[in-house]
Amino acid sequence: MKKILFSLFSFFGIVSYAQFPSSIEKYNESLQRYEYFDSNHQLIGYKKYNYNLKQWEYHDLKETNNNTSKKYIRNRSVPDFDYPSITSADIEYAKAVAAAQLKREYENQLYLQMQQQDINQKNELRENLLQKNRKLNDAGYDAIEKKDYQKASEYFLSAYNILIENNINILNLRQANLYNYAMSLYKIKDYEQAEKVFGSIYRDNYISELPIENKISFYHIYSSLLFLTKKYDSAKNIVDAGLKKYPNSKDLLDIKNVIDEQNKRISDQHKAILDHYQTISQDMKYRNLMKDKIKENISVITTKILADPYFNKAYTPFFDEIMPDVKKSLTSNNYEDVRWAYLTTQQVLINYNKDKGYYY
Repeated sequence: MKKILFSLFSFFGIVSYAQFPSSIEKYNESLQRYEYFDSNHQLIGYKKYNYNLKQWEYHDLKETNNNTSKKYIRNRSVPDFDYPSITSADIEYAKAVAAAQLKREYENQLYLQMQQQDINQKNELRENLLQKNRKLNDAGYDAIEKKDYQKASEYFLSAYNILIENNINILNLRQANLYNYAMSLYKIKDYEQAEKVFGSIYRDNYISELPIENKISFYHIYSSLLFLTKKYDSAKNIVDAGLKKYPNSKDLLDIKNVIDEQNKRISDQHKAILDHYQTISQDMKYRNLMKDKIKENISVITTKILADPYFNKAYTPFFDEIMPDVKKSLTSNNYEDVRWAYLTTQQVLINYNKDKGYYY
């Protein structure tokens, strides 16, 4: 058996050597073929696989008659199916696809880096703005301790504007800034502006995150501001809303009593006037009639009441407070302003004629 195997191996070796004697075999990847060179490195032939015939074909380049001789070498390791033909154009296309993919990956990576850099810059800017906001808040608190409420209002407003202008939506911080600003306005007796700010807080539901004691204070002060600005119905609505949530609050109960008393006073003492003119409240003729009555009441007050030294002393603080608004109503076309001035001066005369007591 060993002799038979040895004889077979010897035979195939002789055949292979006889087919490509003294040649060097190299594989040409670009041309997809095996090439054979002689001892002078001259190409003497090559073999290439024919996918149609499913066999290797040898091309002998040593022939001088330009007739290509072919020797077929069956490669038993090649499966029996068709292989696609790969050309140099296919290789170039594959290279182009790979290059395009690499370019896309690089551009995506560059975009992500730029996006992260933009996020980092925005975060840094946001932190700087928040730090500025904190400094303004601290300055506002320092001003409150020094009872400089004008400065405090300016600091808190600036802190609030930083959040609004840069769209920094930190709700509890916005609430605190706006609430402190409103309270500072209340302290400097800028009641009109304070009432507007408190109204904004209430409409935007900014009180939702305030501590309970601040919420009670909010309802108390806001209703007081509405009362001071002669918006009695709105004042009643706000204090009632506060008492619905905090029914045992003494501050809210006290301001409710004041509002109710004022509304009752108007209702009881001037019901006939209000009923009579309710349907013509905006009529110019009625406003002019009330203005004439206001002038008459002012004349009576200044000549009759203030002539008395006792009442002069008692009424002076009150007149100093209301007289600018009373006189302003004489040139106003607003029905509520005129009515208020008329009812106020009329009430002074009623109280004086009744018991000569102090009115306000």
